[in-house]
Amino acid sequence: EIGYKTTLADGRVRMNGSFFYQDFKDKQITVQKVTAGTTGTEVVNISGSEVRGFETDVTWQITDNWQTQVGYTLLSTEYTNYTVITQAAGDIARINANNPSETCTELALIPAEDGGDSNSVGCVMSYNGNQLERAPRNALLVNLSYTNNLFDTGMEWYGETNYSYQDSRYLEASNETEFKAYSLTDLRFGILADRWDVQLFINNVFDSDTVISGGPNPGIATGSFGFGFYTPPIQVNAGPKLPSDIFLNMPDPRIIGISGKLRFGG
Repeated sequence: EIGYKTTLADGRVRMNGSFFYQDFKDKQITVQKVTAGTTGTEVVNISGSEVRGFETDVTWQITDNWQTQVGYTLLSTEYTNYTVITQAAGDIARINANNPSETCTELALIPAEDGGDSNSVGCVMSYNGNQLERAPRNALLVNLSYTNNLFDTGMEWYGETNYSYQDSRYLEASNETEFKAYSLTDLRFGILADRWDVQLFINNVFDSDTVISGGPNPGIATGSFGFGFYTPPIQVNAGPKLPSDIFLNMPDPRIIGISGKLRFGG
């Protein structure tokens, strides 16, 4: 990682950033599996993946009253050594659809779960060249705030807007399901006094209903080919037609409310 920190315009501008490269060996990822008939999560190690990127954040005190903060991240990710041994037709079809050169041309033993002799044979399939899951290429955060005296009351009032954006990103290592880019905007207006403050807030101002995250339902690594299903590559957004093998998380709908704080002590 190579970074920089700068102060400009007599201290009114601060700019920090870095260029980074990460080469993961035995990277830990969380996968869902069915073991002994029970669905659960398991942390496994994969041999290799790479992440390259750039990130920066800028704070600018525009005037005595106006301030803005901007954060930006650019990512490039890739699995470089990630193979699985599976009998699940769905897994094989997903990997092959995104990378046609990946076919069941190599076989390997799948060790028995109980450590016994009931080993089975599966296909060796690779996710190499795919992007890492949940890794948007572009991400942006912008905050803009204004503060001023509330006439001659000794109190202050403020207004603030927060904007966040995430580029499209894949749900799983097979890069089958892609979440569309989304953005969220929040607003805050408030009054600050010595002993109390009150705030009017609006979350998700534009009532966005774009999916923000999700996860796959598990495939069964030793499942029968007769029970394998494959869903073609899709882009996921909120709506009635969603694939049955994933779950989705939606943003909270627009919320308008008032909050306050009362402080005690010296």
